[in-house]
Amino acid sequence: MKKIIGVLTLSFFFMINAHSFNLTKYRVGEEIQNQVQLDKVLKIDLSSGLWTVIDRGQWTYNAFSGNFIFISKIEGSQISEYYWLSYLDTFGKRISDVNSWLYEEIYKNKYDGCYIRPEYYVLELFSKGSTTNCLIIRHIDPEKELYNPDDKQNAWVDAPLRAWIDDNSIKIPEIMLRSEHIIFARTSSPKLYSVAYGMNPKFFNGPKNNFTTEDTSEYHPINVEKYKKHKKFMNDFIKTVSLTHLELEKRVKLKNYQKLDLAKYSPEKKIMNNPKKSNKINKNNDNKLSNEDIKNLKDLKKLLDEGILSQEEFDTQKKKILN
Repeated sequence: MKKIIGVLTLSFFFMINAHSFNLTKYRVGEEIQNQVQLDKVLKIDLSSGLWTVIDRGQWTYNAFSGNFIFISKIEGSQISEYYWLSYLDTFGKRISDVNSWLYEEIYKNKYDGCYIRPEYYVLELFSKGSTTNCLIIRHIDPEKELYNPDDKQNAWVDAPLRAWIDDNSIKIPEIMLRSEHIIFARTSSPKLYSVAYGMNPKFFNGPKNNFTTEDTSEYHPINVEKYKKHKKFMNDFIKTVSLTHLELEKRVKLKNYQKLDLAKYSPEKKIMNNPKKSNKINKNNDNKLSNEDIKNLKDLKKLLDEGILSQEEFDTQKKKILN
């Protein structure tokens, strides 16, 4: 369930044959409250109640180091929420190698990444040079993610989570909503920061789900217009995680032009960023298509021609760009 967040951190770990050692602050099985923190920048305030540390690790190799933790909140033997937090500290070393690796993992990954995909409800992106500021919001089918993922090669990323679920007889949610936050900007920090948050709608008064696979779910962008309650619930979720992303941008100290334009998702909070220079996947406020819109339409057409997208999926994503 960690997806590109986990793959980013852990694949780099194995790529350079790093040596791991345990975190001293958190232990697997430990219960924590209020806040989880990896460094001075990456810390998240938690909802009330006990959270369990499911997996954690820290590694170092020459000039590089990394740190990650996966925690979950359990209510009645069911997962209600989870967080995956991680960072990769490049220390400004091997810049060319790091840039190539990030580009392949973030933008060329066949299964997930910061590019338009039919299952993504929201994709907001700033990308310039090696700088990436990416927010993905979507629904997931946890059973599929854990036991039958599309990316079989990286299925090992969730192995500790699967073991913990089996050992503790945890019931897997039918559907979860998830946000993924990725920020890497050398102008602010040599660290790549990433956060994933998952939420089980059942514990937040979400509407009942009658369809629980990734493609048939009421939350899928193709289906959601038929289910007004699910759409409203998803939009409320978007407001919440948009504020999380805004706080992460603030902590990382991104430049204004590197920030995402998230005001449209939570106007009552007066989220003020710089939309003029945001290289986002959305239509500009005027009636002309931006260069980014044109590029995204061409990419969509290519996916349609290659059979990756159906005509219906193509039409849905095209409408999102144009509206």
